[in-house]
Amino acid sequence: MNFKKIIAFTTCAAMLIMGSAFNNIDVQAEEVQGVVPDSEKTNLTDEFDVSDFTSDIVTDSGRVIKCIKTYYKDVLHYMSEYDEDGNIVKNTYYTDKGDIGWYITYKYDSNENLLKWTRYDDDGESLQSYTYEYNEDGKLNKEIRNDKTYSVYEYNSQGNNIKTTFYYDGGVDYYYTYKYDEYGNLEKFESFYNDGSKGEYFTYEYDDGKLIKEVNYDADDTVTVYSEYEYDSNDNITKETYYAADGSVGLYYINKYDYDSYNDISKKINYHYQDGKLLDEFDSYYEYYDLPQVTYSPMYRLYNPNSGEHFYTKNETEKDTLSGLGWKYEGVAWNAPDSSDTPVYRLYNPNAGDHHYTTSKSEKDTLVSLGWKDEGIGWYSSDKNGQALYRLYNPNAKAAGSHHYTTNADERDNLVSLGWRDEGIAWYGGK
Repeated sequence: MNFKKIIAFTTCAAMLIMGSAFNNIDVQAEEVQGVVPDSEKTNLTDEFDVSDFTSDIVTDSGRVIKCIKTYYKDVLHYMSEYDEDGNIVKNTYYTDKGDIGWYITYKYDSNENLLKWTRYDDDGESLQSYTYEYNEDGKLNKEIRNDKTYSVYEYNSQGNNIKTTFYYDGGVDYYYTYKYDEYGNLEKFESFYNDGSKGEYFTYEYDDGKLIKEVNYDADDTVTVYSEYEYDSNDNITKETYYAADGSVGLYYINKYDYDSYNDISKKINYHYQDGKLLDEFDSYYEYYDLPQVTYSPMYRLYNPNSGEHFYTKNETEKDTLSGLGWKYEGVAWNAPDSSDTPVYRLYNPNAGDHHYTTSKSEKDTLVSLGWKDEGIGWYSSDKNGQALYRLYNPNAKAAGSHHYTTNADERDNLVSLGWRDEGIAWYGGK
């Protein structure tokens, strides 16, 4: 299992949340209690970021996390609860005696953008809250805190956050900048004071998209601490080691996992060591929502030797009729879900005698405005990103057969070598 990955910045470093919703959750819990006004800060990265608590938790099997309960010395220590869309709705931190210490609730808009989170004490009294505003692209634009301080976010053309500016008492307090590699992985995170002078910064190294090393520098470009990460075959972190500047090992964590029949984590044991001695052990147990029962239908592929068009349908009667008219039946191309949130629209060009298929409503509407006939929903794409259907375009086709769709990567590559254009993944079928 490989959870969706996010990078969240915490008090001392940009910590990685990978493979599990609980990763250093005990450290994060301590940080929330230690939030201070910007005017009292002595470290530019002494900032609580709500993204530490708001990753979208969906497993490769398609199941959504329902709840994660973390125990310390057999006492419930921390609990995260999620809705059926994978959005976190509540985080609860417990005292050493198992009583509620404080909790956070989350509210979302219709697009599942986080609108507000509020932290309460054990009596339900509000202690802290953040609200969020988004730009027209759905990107987080502004974060407003209940002490009237706020942060503004800026992005590059790839949608990556490249600058976060923190305001206090109407002016810039400090800001962060972010640099990425060609794959969109964060390479460098820097902090600056309001006069532009440099604070501490971090660099990141990756192997096959997984963070393997994080280095912390002070403003004088001197390494202060660094950490290294190891993973299992499911891309879950198995070891986090923190080093002093001289290379000596300070604190390190060992993670062990139990997996269920879906290859999803059922239990995670997080061991904390210092100087080779076991300090603490945290046991996390995972609960999931049941998978929705999805049924599938075969998608038939036919070929017209006269026009060169490939045609796709799940209607067996239509398949048999076309076969009787001289179309060549080429078998089942893939299996499509009988319903999903992503319809595939079918269109017909009466002038060229050609069909086109797309999940894009805007593309469909554009073609209809150009004279294509909207034939409704042909089938559905899998919402779980199962078997990819590749879309290719033949720039030399004069009429029908200009587009082709296939699950076969070898067929795709062969067509590309013959001059077809690879237009990426069109939709997904069931695995």
